[in-house]
Order: sequence, then structure tokens, then C-alpha cells
Amino acid sequence: MGFDFNKLKLPPTFEQGITTKKLVTTIPVRKPRSGLDFFRIRSEMEWTFQTYLLDLKEGEEEKCLIHPELVPEVIATGKLKPVTIYTGITFTGQILFLSDIPFPDVDGKDNEYNRSRRIAYDIAESKWIKIQANKALSSYDITEAVSKLP
Repeated sequence: MGFDFNKLKLPPTFEQGITTKKLVTTIPVRKPRSGLDFFRIRSEMEWTFQTYLLDLKEGEEEKCLIHPELVPEVIATGKLKPVTIYTGITFTGQILFLSDIPFPDVDGKDNEYNRSRRIAYDIAESKWIKIQANKALSSYDITEAVSKLP
């Protein structure tokens, strides 16, 4: 009589009983992908803050949050800008992200892209939305998910 290894194999459903938790190890500083990502913005005050951002203007991967003690050292570069940071999550992939929107300038002037994104982020505190750049208007079009998304 031979040994039956099949009796030792785990059933295909064995992983269904395992509880897992995704560990967040990377948080990009970027906008939601234009026209692609439905997203939500955290509405609680501790998830939104104002700070300086070092923007190297070489792509979205070149943005860095700066510790306040370093601001005097970096301000002379002219690449620091005061921003509001928003914390969001995408529906597809459940990617946590930080997104910055610059303050209006010292004269109160704001561009339409930033203004429309602030409106979108306010809506995204309670609804799943996506934004699409509209070059003709120099702003973002906002699309709300009508279907119930979890």
C-alpha cells in the first residue's frame, strides 16, 4: 500500500479563512489620474493640512514635503510653494495618495485648474468622483459616480 500525498494537500479554499491586512509602505504625492480614477478625499481635519512643498518641476515624482526646520535652507531655491495637502484613496486599486493644491497668489489670483480641483475635492469628501482636464476651459470637469460604490 502506497502513501497518498493528495490527502496532505490543502483544499483550494484554504486561503478564504485567512484574514489579511494590506500594509501601506508608499504614499505618492500626486493628483488622481485625469479621467481614470474614481476617488474619495478624507473629510476629517487631521487628514488635510497646509505646508510647504518642494516642487522640482520635473514630474509628479519630484515633489517633496519639507520639514519646517528646513524651510529657511530651501526657500532661496524658489521651488517652495505653500499648499494644502489632501489625503485621498482611489476606488480601483485602493491606492492611498496625498494631493497638493497651491494657495492662490499674494494678490488672491487663482488658476481655474486649482479652483475646480478644490471644488472636486470638497465633493469627493462625500461622493466618489473623477476629474478630467478640460484644456478649452483651463479647468477640470468633475464626474460623479451615480452607482453605489463601496
